[in-house]
Amino acid sequence: MSNNIFTTLLSVYLLITSIYLYKKTNQPKILMYIYLVMVLSAIILFIIYGLAYYFTGDGIDEATIYHLEYGLSGAGFLEYSWLIISTLIVFILGMLSLAIIILRQNNTKSAYTINPFWLLSFLGISLLLNPAVIDFYNIKKEFSGAISSKNLTNFNKSYRKPDIKESKKRHKNIVFIYAESLERTYFDNEMFPGLIKGLREIELKNLSFTNIKQVSGTGWTVAGITASQCGLPLFTASHGNSMSGMDNFLPSVICLGDILKEKGYQLNYMGGASLDFAGKGKLFKTHGFSNVLGRDELLPKIENKAYKTGWGLYDDSLFDMVYEHFSELSKTDKKFGIFMLTLDTHHPNGHPSKSCKGKEYKEGDNSILNAVSCSDYLISNFIKKISKSSYADKTLVVLVSDHLAMRNSAYDLLKKNDRRNLFMVIEPGKNSFSKVDTIGSTMDIGSTILPFLGYTGDIGLGRDLLNSENLEKDRFFIHSNIKK
Repeated sequence: MSNNIFTTLLSVYLLITSIYLYKKTNQPKILMYIYLVMVLSAIILFIIYGLAYYFTGDGIDEATIYHLEYGLSGAGFLEYSWLIISTLIVFILGMLSLAIIILRQNNTKSAYTINPFWLLSFLGISLLLNPAVIDFYNIKKEFSGAISSKNLTNFNKSYRKPDIKESKKRHKNIVFIYAESLERTYFDNEMFPGLIKGLREIELKNLSFTNIKQVSGTGWTVAGITASQCGLPLFTASHGNSMSGMDNFLPSVICLGDILKEKGYQLNYMGGASLDFAGKGKLFKTHGFSNVLGRDELLPKIENKAYKTGWGLYDDSLFDMVYEHFSELSKTDKKFGIFMLTLDTHHPNGHPSKSCKGKEYKEGDNSILNAVSCSDYLISNFIKKISKSSYADKTLVVLVSDHLAMRNSAYDLLKKNDRRNLFMVIEPGKNSFSKVDTIGSTMDIGSTILPFLGYTGDIGLGRDLLNSENLEKDRFFIHSNIKK
């Protein structure tokens, strides 16, 4: 929710003006208490907005609301210790300054005669123009529009309960890679020359979707995963608090995992971050996954327990474990799926794995681009390893970005581009290059990959982007209504 700089500056100006006027006048104690509460609220709101902007680059958005409602258990707090300390210092200094101003209020008869109404009006207008208040209002307005009777009618028209049919007798195993914030924009060779090498080489031999937009309710990790698995956006105002105290995650919705489990797939999730953070573990456990492993489950399996970030495991450790598990499962006759989530490209600065030493981007002065370069190397090597294995012909590899990158050290460059999510389908050994420019979103991913596994059917609001019967106007209608 981008705020107008003018309204923000005006809010600050009115806040400072009200403090100055209060200091210069004598007011009754009841007014002092009201005034203190309002000023304290303004300071806290500015801090919340500042923190949200640091992470999102867009102030308070749906991701902020979701994490405030759901909770921050499992987050990488150690990585942001300096930010936490700085915020506490700013808050304490603000409170001390306010206390000094109030306690030193001029007790002599003031030359100013100000009606308390005007003093509180200045402060009230300052609060209304506070960027946090504006963002909260806009999100509430969007959500109210989303659940309007018209939009609910549109939803019922567009939502498809999965009716899955078999299209082939042979059903491949699937390795599905969620690449943290690794959006397609990084493939722009004019903006980021030489950044993506290994994945570009893989793309030239496989199927790539180049027009995957980000729609409302899909712009953070668990929301992007929900969109690709369930064909639905994650509306924060309805699902945050409701899920934080529950063991299940959208239990009434049929998702990709539910479908594959019903078809006899043994499903696995492996990710370097905590399963508790944002409810990822609940999502997979609720929807057909029998083996769900996160930071706490995987860390004991690596030799050097200290080799981790504030968020969790480095990606080189994760890829080694995933490939080992892939090899073990491939030796059996049972159909399986491994879904994994990388971590090295997590905003704002990324965490390149040690195995990427010497593979920095250009001079190595942009930390997130170093991490992207590292991820390109690790992911492409992992895919090539599967492609060269004896199990390649019975394996489908899918590579997607979970969402567009949030504020990071390359954010100003990313914003200059027409940003898109990454979506590639790799069939080892086929060498069939194709780029699909059909407009879609991450909600379409689950429906689109089903035919590659030998099944057909749409999931939720998702549509098969390769099925000509799914008209573009249908997808446009869905995406437009989600944004309202």
